[in-house]
Amino acid sequence: MKLAFYVGPGTFWDRMVRIATWSRFSHVEMIFGESGGGTWFSSSPRDGGVRFKRILPKPGHWVIVDLPAGVGSNSLNLYGKAVTRIGARYDWLGAFNAIFPWRWQSRKRWFCSELVADLLDLPQPEKWTPERLYQKFTEKE
Repeated sequence: MKLAFYVGPGTFWDRMVRIATWSRFSHVEMIFGESGGGTWFSSSPRDGGVRFKRILPKPGHWVIVDLPAGVGSNSLNLYGKAVTRIGARYDWLGAFNAIFPWRWQSRKRWFCSELVADLLDLPQPEKWTPERLYQKFTEKE
């Protein structure tokens, strides 16, 4: 299992996410299979919400991180859990919740890092940003 973090130039909203989260990343995807030909999974405002998608990553636009041994080791269970989220709308208010301290939370809508954190059973998935996920999975033990 891998995570892909978006660093490409993106849109106005990508820049706003980076500024608000003090991050070089504006989006995160979970990759099932190989990064160059696998199936990518996330919640994207560009695609209207939660979806699987084939993405051929442009060089320099993505940072791809292998999940440590044991994390996401049962990809079949993760895939099954992911399927149950397909079609949910993108959670704009929830995305701001990860940045600002209000308590908005929807269980019917998802933003990218919240969705990935939920699949990986991380605590308080609504509080995770792409940067925070990157830091967690690239820390040296």
